[in-house]
Order: sequence, then C-alpha cells, then structure tokens
Amino acid sequence: MPRPPRGAVGTVIKLLLACLAVGAVLTALGVNPLDFWRGLFAAIVQGAHDLYAYGLDGFGIFLAVIASGAMIVLPLWGLKRLLGLLRR
Repeated sequence: MPRPPRGAVGTVIKLLLACLAVGAVLTALGVNPLDFWRGLFAAIVQGAHDLYAYGLDGFGIFLAVIASGAMIVLPLWGLKRLLGLLRR
C-alpha cells in the first residue's frame, strides 16, 4: 500500500481539528450550515436582482443629473459665448 505524501496526515488532522472548533462555535451560536448556504445563495440572487434594478434606475438618475446641470451650464456657456462675440 502506498504511503500518503509527507505531511498529508498532519494536514488532515489539523483540518479536522479546525472543523471541530469552528463547528463548535457555530453550534453554540445556533448557526445551521444549510441555513447559512441558503441565506448566502439568497443574498447573491437578491444582490444580482438589485444591481439590475438599480442599474436601470441609475440610468434615469444619470440623465436627470445631466439635465439638472445643463440648466445651469448651458445658459452660462451661451452667455460667455455671447459676451465673447460682443468683445470682437
């Protein structure tokens, strides 16, 4: 029977001890691993949905901000151009 790679047994033991420690803490906190993964998946799906929804809303907000700025910038620009033409 072939021997496992050097250090593999020690690594497996360390991983088992880490899993035991983390599992004990999660159990003490009342965290269920299945609920955790379901919640994580739901959060990812909701985040993608929000990003899509806000992206479309964001485009409308972007246009509104441009229009608001144009109400100030364009008249000032036109006034500057007009004054520039009068100085010639």
